[in-house]
Order: sequence, then structure tokens, then C-alpha cells
Amino acid sequence: MKTKQISIVIPTLCNQEQLKTAIKSILKNEKAPKILDKIIVVDNSGNLTLSQLPKSKEIAIQIINNKNNLGFAKAVNMGVEKSESDFSLILNDDIVLDNKFLINLIKEAKTIPNGKVFFPLVLNSSGKVIESLGLEFDIKGKAKNIKNGQPLSKNLPLEGRVIWGAPASALMVKTKIFKKIGGFDPDFFAYIEDVDLSLRFQEKKIKTFFVPQAICYHTGGETSKNIPYLRSYMGFRNWLFIIIKHYPTKTIFLNLPQIIIERLKNFYDLISSLQLKDFPSFLKITLKDLRLYKSILAKRQPLSILNK
Repeated sequence: MKTKQISIVIPTLCNQEQLKTAIKSILKNEKAPKILDKIIVVDNSGNLTLSQLPKSKEIAIQIINNKNNLGFAKAVNMGVEKSESDFSLILNDDIVLDNKFLINLIKEAKTIPNGKVFFPLVLNSSGKVIESLGLEFDIKGKAKNIKNGQPLSKNLPLEGRVIWGAPASALMVKTKIFKKIGGFDPDFFAYIEDVDLSLRFQEKKIKTFFVPQAICYHTGGETSKNIPYLRSYMGFRNWLFIIIKHYPTKTIFLNLPQIIIERLKNFYDLISSLQLKDFPSFLKITLKDLRLYKSILAKRQPLSILNK
């Protein structure tokens, strides 16, 4: 593999301090100047300038400012579009990399010549608890982070393995493949867009590899801090999008009781997260989003892998 094979894409929204910490951890990575082409920051607040970010003489940092919040999914797509590297590494703005993260990720990629999608070991900010070893999918309309919340132990696999899918918090993918498959679906805005992408990778028989030697640390929850019900709302809405977009009709009917139970759980989480003061903005968002169901329906392509 040639040097400078990675461009990093970081979408951000009003999270400057953690973004700076994330970029510092990238710049401090061992042999980063030889591995990285550039860091592309896509700012959905539209106010970010280079003077506000850590500086590097060896690694270019590029900012794309959006006047409006276009969402995580669209922001990532815009960043990858500017990538000319073999791989694009998508990172949340509250991810901090271990000092040997890039070296270990590239080393694993070298051992899998046809590898197209890679996911590292993601720990919580303390480094003592697992956030994710990848995604597991359930046909009833549910995906979970493998071993989420479990203490870090010495029993983790020492070698990479194939996993069902990868969360978008720290995802390395062949740039051409990401562009060819259409990137993230921007209608998802934020959350569950990684499940949608993983389903499309699965349909195309594109494998995702877990790389335990590449370690990073995730704070999490920054996107929804200012709107407490955002995660619950997007979870409820975007799982409906997944089912409308990808589930064969037969699969829906065969799994209908379980699907309904999961959607009721999503709805309960949503209602529980709402406060009285949130209802005006919640209703406004819900009514505005009605048009998106038509857009999702127009994209409906039942997947053969979901014929269960």
C-alpha cells in the first residue's frame, strides 16, 4: 500500500473544543504525515475557520462550511467527495485516536488486499469500557453495538474478523466504493445512517473487517446534547425508513409482531425523552419530515439479504 492513502473526514456542529482535541490526536499519531493526505472538516454551523483549529505544516486541513445544518450523513458525503485518497476515514468530532491508531489500521488493511471497509476498536472516553466492536443486525428492526457497555478485557480477539457492519463513529472505507454505492443516505440526517449503509454493503457482498489493534476513544452524545429528544426521534423515524426502503413485503409480514414491538419501544423512548417545552419544535420537525417518507418510498429497493 502506498503512503498517504487516507483522507480523514470529520463532520462537526458547534463542538469546537472536542474537535480540536480530535484533530490534535490525529496530528500526534505516529507517522501521520506519511499516512494522511489531508483532514477534511465539514462544519454544519458554517462559522469555522482554520485559525480556530490546531495547525500542521505537514498535513493539510480543509474546511467545508455549510450555511445550514445539513445533517451528519450529508456532511460526510460532502467530505468524502473531496477525498482523493484510496481510503476515507470517517470520524465523529468527539473521537480521540490512540497514538498508533493509523499505523495499526493501515497495517491491517495491508493484510487484506481486497478489504474495502474497516472498523476499529471504539472505547469510551476513559478507555475502560467498550463502546463498540462493530454492529449486529436483527431482522425485527434492531441493530446493536457488539459488547457495548462491557468492561475492556484481555479476551478480545487479537486478530481482525468479519463483522456485520460498522458504526459511523469511526469508519474507514475505500473512497471509490463509498462514492459508487452512494454514500450515506442524506434523508436519514443523523443516526441509523450507518445501518442503512451496512445493509447496502451486505447486499453487494462487501465485507467489513474489525481491527482491534486500532484503538480510539469516544465521548458520544454531543450531536443530541442541545436537543435531548433528537436521538430518540431519529431512531424511531429512521428505523421506519430502513423498513420502508429495504424490507421485502414478505419479510415485513413474517416478522410483523416483532417489528411492531421494536417500533413501540422506539416510540416509548421518544415520548419519554420529550419535555413539555419540546412539543412545539417536535411537532414542527415531525410535520416537516412527512415529505421524507415519500422520498424514502421512491428509493424503495427490497434487499435479497432480508428475504427471511
